[in-house]
Amino acid sequence: ATSPIPPHTTMAFITTTATPFVSRLAGPALSARPFLTSAPVRRAGALSTSAAPARAAPTRMAITEGDSIPEHELTIVKPSGSFETVTTADLFSGTVAVCAIPGALTPTCQEQHLPSFIENVAALKAAGADKVVCLSVNDQFVMKVFGDVTGASKAGVIMVADGDASFVKKTGLVKETGAFGGTRSARYGMLVVGGKIAKLNVDVGAFEKSDAKTLLADLEDLKKGGDYDKLCSEDPSADECKVYDD
Repeated sequence: ATSPIPPHTTMAFITTTATPFVSRLAGPALSARPFLTSAPVRRAGALSTSAAPARAAPTRMAITEGDSIPEHELTIVKPSGSFETVTTADLFSGTVAVCAIPGALTPTCQEQHLPSFIENVAALKAAGADKVVCLSVNDQFVMKVFGDVTGASKAGVIMVADGDASFVKKTGLVKETGAFGGTRSARYGMLVVGGKIAKLNVDVGAFEKSDAKTLLADLEDLKKGGDYDKLCSEDPSADECKVYDD
């Protein structure tokens, strides 16, 4: 009589001993087919143990004119040189002219973009801006140095640090620089009125329309229209709101 197979017998043993026996009984047709194998068999309806392919994170659309500034906290450099954490609700209250740059101390930012705002701080404020700010994805210490070496802080520009790019990511106005500096801010000039974007001039590529003079013209146009609309809504009988035939 054939001895029973001990319970500890390996799959390899069963495979090598059972296959010749089946070959003799069933002939080549059956013996050619696999009988026992050490490969796992997946039953119908069984769950796969392999990880599902990761889905890409949804892309956030960039904010645009008419949108509210996202809620966030940022660090500013005070006139004294000290630092303060402020909310975007406070920073962007009133009328604010914004110079957003990819990086402090980089050529275009230091030699062209920020200087255009430094030269026009007085004109922007005369046209109705309550604040002029410079925003960059740099830490507050770098922004302090940047404000000092360019004269921006002395001129009255508020230097704003978004150290980890978390605010920039919320806005969607990002510039990916890879190994150079990771996620940075896009280059733009922006006019914020009461926490909402009234004008947004984003540069794609060359430094073209994010300068202070362009934003100053936008502010002057907005102020003219805004004053007129406010006057006529409050006093429709005002002489400026009347239409004459001659």
